Amino acid sequence: MEEFVPYLGGEVVCAEYGEAGSGKLADNVKKSLEERNAVILANHGSLYCGSHLEGAYIVLQYLERGSRIYYLAKLIKEPYLLPEDVIDYEMDIFDLFKDSKKN
Repeated sequence: MEEFVPYLGGEVVCAEYGEAGSGKLADNVKKSLEERNAVILANHGSLYCGSHLEGAYIVLQYLERGSRIYYLAKLIKEPYLLPEDVIDYEMDIFDLFKDSKKN
């Protein structure tokens, strides 16, 4: 999904497990989130970020849609992943989005 990278900030990773509400979970989320807008929390669900509530909701929609597409594709065969040069280009778009929110 080409629009995945500019909105989510690249590959979404799964943070290591930490007990709900614990400092360990918060540290694991921070480490896994880095500059991305979404992270999956092991045994908890997922976390979405945005410059406002609507932005976080858009990130949620992209991750849910991308996850569904990947899962269904995986049932048929190994999904085709985007070429590295496309990902690099889209990360540039993500950086532009991110920088525009700072102003």
